[in-house]
Amino acid sequence: MLRLATELAAPIPRAKRAPGKQSDAKVSQASQVAREAKATTSPASPVAKPAPPAQKTHAALAVAPEAARIDKRVDVTPRESAESGFRRAMSLVNQGRMAEGMDELKAALAADSGYELARQTLIALLLEAKRTSEAAGLLQEGLAINPANIAYAMLLARIHVERGDPHGALALLQKSEASAHGNAEYHAFVAAIYQRLGRHSEAVERYQRALRLSAGVGAWWVGLGISQEALSRPQDATESFHRARGTGSLSPELIAYVERRLKQLR
Repeated sequence: MLRLATELAAPIPRAKRAPGKQSDAKVSQASQVAREAKATTSPASPVAKPAPPAQKTHAALAVAPEAARIDKRVDVTPRESAESGFRRAMSLVNQGRMAEGMDELKAALAADSGYELARQTLIALLLEAKRTSEAAGLLQEGLAINPANIAYAMLLARIHVERGDPHGALALLQKSEASAHGNAEYHAFVAAIYQRLGRHSEAVERYQRALRLSAGVGAWWVGLGISQEALSRPQDATESFHRARGTGSLSPELIAYVERRLKQLR
């Protein structure tokens, strides 16, 4: 059809015609064609009339929309859906609409439970709102997905400690031991729990491991000195308290505490 349409659109060249017989012959030929056409459409003609093309036309119309239909749907991955929800959540939070923002973060995690940015943000907002139980649930879900997440383990352990369950906190942290070999904060936290449980020898060992990794944290030197003093090691405790004071990182409360301990140990 495309070729025929093109041909019809092109101008038909005029051929040079000879006068006389050629013109009369063409008129005679046209009359003959007209008579033949009339004969074929005559009621007496034995030629059967062609079947009406209605059914074929209807079928074509029925198929045409299906063939012409274009699927405009765009597949969205779970991560893309979660990222979109996170952006909406942050917009709401920045407007002070915290409840709606947290709902969007929950929806983002429902789309992709492994989207850490949404989980971390929602946990922080829940803790800020004092909704500790919900935050703990999200931390547990996160650890189920990735047991090697030390930050989640430590935060959940801290919640256990605040609830008066240091044994539960210690058990939780011990599960993450293999992934925390070079994490100074992890070892210091474990040391503090051992100290709270009265297990000072283990606390000393853990504080020393933490300080080998990061010697400039004065609070850890204070913790080490406390456990050394509890083990009747006054000279070691005195040295640790002096080291703590020398870091220059102590709060006013800890400085006052260290001064009192040093006076007692003289």
